[in-house]
Amino acid sequence: MLPFENIIIIDRSSTTPIYRQVALAIINAICDSVLKPGSHLPSSRELSKTLSVHRKTVIAAYDELQSQDWITVVPRKYVAVSACI
Repeated sequence: MLPFENIIIIDRSSTTPIYRQVALAIINAICDSVLKPGSHLPSSRELSKTLSVHRKTVIAAYDELQSQDWITVVPRKYVAVSACI
């Protein structure tokens, strides 16, 4: 598993909501080919623990990414990168 604490840097003093910061960091990692199509992302529980944020924050980020077709979410199974648009 990739070191997501190094890929996703959260600026708690920023006016950008944390869930958007997480989503944007994942989008950048996909476009920079750090995360390749088909690669699995950590579960919301695992990523929230890694980043020291509330699980609902990660769920909101994943919902945002899924609505923009960046990731595919299969509940109780996995979260995977779709493709770079």
